[in-house]
Amino acid sequence: MEEEKQPEYGQMAPATPPAQEETKQPGRNRLIITIAAAAAAGLIIGGAIGGFVGHSTGYTAGQAAEVAAQKQAAKDTHKKKVAAYENLTNKLSSTYDECYPSGIKSDYLIYYEGTLELSTTKYSAGTTLNCIEEKLDMPSALVSQIGQTNAYNGVQSKDFDGYTTTWSFNWNKGLSFSVTPTEPKPE
Repeated sequence: MEEEKQPEYGQMAPATPPAQEETKQPGRNRLIITIAAAAAAGLIIGGAIGGFVGHSTGYTAGQAAEVAAQKQAAKDTHKKKVAAYENLTNKLSSTYDECYPSGIKSDYLIYYEGTLELSTTKYSAGTTLNCIEEKLDMPSALVSQIGQTNAYNGVQSKDFDGYTTTWSFNWNKGLSFSVTPTEPKPE
């Protein structure tokens, strides 16, 4: 190789530039790197969008199955509550039918929307009340408590077997007594 002579201070540089190496054009390696970078960017953006969409629905596949199972369990529980409520109200309705005071004019018994109510005069013998207590299998302690109630006790209430019973006694009006399911009607 021939050594190139450098111009000295104050001299002009030769008109032809020294031979330079050829510059490489973007080749296959550069193309592969560009494609890989674009793919990586696409995965990152896609993951971010997918994460956002998944987060906005709130569920992954496993969570969706769990939510479906919880919804089914809630439906089953609701069905059981409805059935239990219907059993309680059906029993009150049949008690009304069996204990309705046909010959006793002093007792007034009604059944309306899940509540059985009895009003008696102060001179009532209690046959309608005895029938209700028997048909609903009321505990003997509760039956005794109702029988010992006087006007000074005020309104009393007690729960038994899924029912709430409320009663009071007034010397002028007699016994006011009601039975209703303890839990409200399921919607």
